[in-house]
Amino acid sequence: MPPTESPPDLAGDGRAGDHVACLNEIQHLAPESRWIAHAVPCHSPLNEWHKNPHQNHFSRGDIGRARRQAVSLVRKSRYGDAAGMLAGIAVAASRQLGIADTEVIDLRGQLADILLMGQDYRRAAQEFRQIADDLLLHPEPDYERVSQCRLQEATCHVHAGDPGLALHIMRELPADEGSRFPEDDARLLELRRQIGELEISVGAADRARATLTSLCEDLTKLYGPEHGATIRVTDLLTGLGGGKRTDLRGRHRLRGPGRPRHS
Repeated sequence: MPPTESPPDLAGDGRAGDHVACLNEIQHLAPESRWIAHAVPCHSPLNEWHKNPHQNHFSRGDIGRARRQAVSLVRKSRYGDAAGMLAGIAVAASRQLGIADTEVIDLRGQLADILLMGQDYRRAAQEFRQIADDLLLHPEPDYERVSQCRLQEATCHVHAGDPGLALHIMRELPADEGSRFPEDDARLLELRRQIGELEISVGAADRARATLTSLCEDLTKLYGPEHGATIRVTDLLTGLGGGKRTDLRGRHRLRGPGRPRHS
């Protein structure tokens, strides 16, 4: 029986490839990101932590103060200062609380987000990848959060001018996601289209055609040929016929498998 919800961002009423969202959205993450605390900026003198992260007098309260101060710095576009301060705190927090501690993961995620906002893409990619690996150390890993980190890692490589590496990361995800969701799940359909778009980006037209043709067939079975989701993928296939190469760098970021939206 067809699912009651349409694939997120496949609904046909937005820009092509909305599984990838505009880079402009990243610039508004500072007060809204899941990693960043919503609080009045704290002016505690934490800037010494990144100079000497191995000092012993550390507490969980330092994490909260550091995260609030980072918000204040980001609002002033001082991304480098925010990242440097959080990096120092992260070293101390990881050493004393463990790399997989929930608060430490949130802290490191905020650091990675700020590096991405500050366009330090390669370092941000490393942070997102390490967070994903460390999340898997937890007895009951949050696999959705792992996938989100891997997608953010891929985003960083796209913006760093290496869509091929981003595509490699993306191709690893369907097997992981497929073990947790049915084949017609909106998140998997979304992921498959993104892979097709990245294949177009790197000039792998034949692979993109195969990826998108398979996806188009599944969407047709699920939603019919006139559904916006099907039409959008059909348009991508039509574009492939013209031999045009799509450059996603600098325009998009990948979005994680969040809750599906209604069309």
